[in-house]
Parts: sequence; C-alpha cells; structure tokens
Amino acid sequence: MATLAIGSGFALIATAANDAPVSSSRVDSASSPFVMRPGVVVDPLAGRLYMMNPQGGIDAVEIASGKLIWRTMAAAKPLIAFQDRLLAQAEASRGASDLPLIVLDAKDGSRRATIGLPMPSGVMPTVANSLGTASSLSAAIVQGEAVIQWRFTQSHPSGVQPPPEPARTAAGAFAIDLRTFAVTTLDSQQAAAKVDGSHASAVAPSQLSSASNSYVKPQRAGDFYVGVALRSSASGISAILER
Repeated sequence: MATLAIGSGFALIATAANDAPVSSSRVDSASSPFVMRPGVVVDPLAGRLYMMNPQGGIDAVEIASGKLIWRTMAAAKPLIAFQDRLLAQAEASRGASDLPLIVLDAKDGSRRATIGLPMPSGVMPTVANSLGTASSLSAAIVQGEAVIQWRFTQSHPSGVQPPPEPARTAAGAFAIDLRTFAVTTLDSQQAAAKVDGSHASAVAPSQLSSASNSYVKPQRAGDFYVGVALRSSASGISAILER
C-alpha cells in the first residue's frame, strides 16, 4: 500500500495483491483514458492519474506507487488525456472573451499549447461554482477531435423556496482538432451525436461497495480498479485505488 498527501485535502491510496508493477505494455479494453469524476482523469496505459489540487493547479500521480510525478499551476482542471497530452481548463482572466484550455505534456506537465474557445458576451464558465453562478465543462476524444460541451447558469441569490428560475442559462459545444488545435463550433445535437457514437466514457455516479463514503463506480485502470471517494472529514477528496 502506498499513500501520498497531495496538497491540502487530497490523498492517493494504492493497494495491490502483490508487488508487481502495473505493466505499461498491456493494451486491453481498460487502456483508454477516462474521467472518474469532474477534475479527476485516469490514464491506465500510462499508469497516471491527474487531479485538481485544492490549493490550485493540477497534480499528476503514478497509480502503482502513489508518487507525485509533477504539479503545475498552468491549468486548474484536467478534462481528458490523449496521446501523452492532457487537455485542461484554466481560469479566464477578467474581461476575457475566450475560455482558455491548456494542452499539457502528460509526462512532465509542461505547457504545449493554449486554445481559446469563444464565449457569448457576458458568459464565462469557471472551474469552481460561486454564489449565483454554476458551470460545467466536459471533454471526450472522438476520432482525432476533442469534443467540448459546456453549460453556464446565472441566478440572483434568494432565500425564497423553491429558488427562482435562473436569470440566464447558456450552453454550447466545440470540436478541437488534436493535430492542429483548430476550433469548430458545434450545436448541442452535433456534439451529442459525436460523443454518443464514439461510446465515450461517461461519469456514472454510484456507490462503491468497498468504501462507505465513496461514490463513482470503480473502473479498471491497468492492474487496479479506481474509484473516487468524498470523505466526510475536513481532509476533502481522496482517490482510492485498489486491485
């Protein structure tokens, strides 16, 4: 078993039946990168897990040992891994009209490219929700493209129950060519058709049978099954890995 504290509130726990390392040469149906939950991406073939650090930035961790491989402040939220790259969301600067996505080298965390997604006026999805606003952003790899789907809602804080309808709701989608990083705007139906047709991994919340305060069904990552737990204590989110 290996345990590593990652920033404040994160811990990685890896348990294996023996001391054999995860084989990076194995290619099977469990080899594709997938999203465990928003902000936690697993790449089984590379043997790495990427997660948001509560103090900001992204941590990359070796699944087999729990070792911290790298940490970066160039982006805030991992979205999906592909071809030794990690696509991640960064916070937009004040007054910006484009939502910044950062392409990181998955091996060392260095920045490889910055992609701007044009947003409607007055709309900017954020990494974390705040009072009166909520955002979501997801990514799926589909035939050489990253399909990005986003949603933004804004409401006026009120103590009235039930809460009033949001003052503004906006949503959209893009396709990013992973060779050139060219951006194409999609409508919601086009994006849904691409993702549904690719059998892309989805985040399906469920209870973990092996951990009382866990959720998100365990998925295979090489020699391990990976689940994500939300602890009730002040320690925050923990990634639990076991074989």
